[in-house]
Amino acid sequence: LALDVNVFAVAYTLESWTDALANINDAFSNYWAIGTYDHTVDGVLEIAASVNAGSKYYLVSNVASQNMDAPDTDHADDLLQKLADFNYDRTAFCYSATANSTFLEMAYLGDKITAVPGSTNWNLSPVKGVVADNLTLTQINNLEAKNGNYFTNYGGIDFVRSGKSVSGEWIDVIH
Repeated sequence: LALDVNVFAVAYTLESWTDALANINDAFSNYWAIGTYDHTVDGVLEIAASVNAGSKYYLVSNVASQNMDAPDTDHADDLLQKLADFNYDRTAFCYSATANSTFLEMAYLGDKITAVPGSTNWNLSPVKGVVADNLTLTQINNLEAKNGNYFTNYGGIDFVRSGKSVSGEWIDVIH
């Protein structure tokens, strides 16, 4: 007896991030911020555009070392520069060498999102469950020049630094 594997077929379509976020908002809109598993350039840019058209906030992390290049360096994987070019107030970027396994943005949100707006500062935020990156001063300066956030050690304490949206506005001001 031979089994013809061509007899069975599954047809499905994946909804876009824009459609998914619209469907989530239709079902439940009582939230302020999101993070996702998608750290790809195309996915993040779609999510950021959708979120920034509304009133929510989006945090994302990414592992590409090109994010730490000097501003306006042309690299396809420099997601931070692409986001900064859009000047989004409602998107924050976090560089993390372990972004795809530890999701720094989720730890950052978990530390801050339950605070009453205005009662906390998103700069110098300690987070749990993520290993801080060892960054050079040049890498830090490049991340800060593009309004990126990063998690590193200062004086023996691990902190998320800069607390800014990719537009340069402070996250706590938007919150």
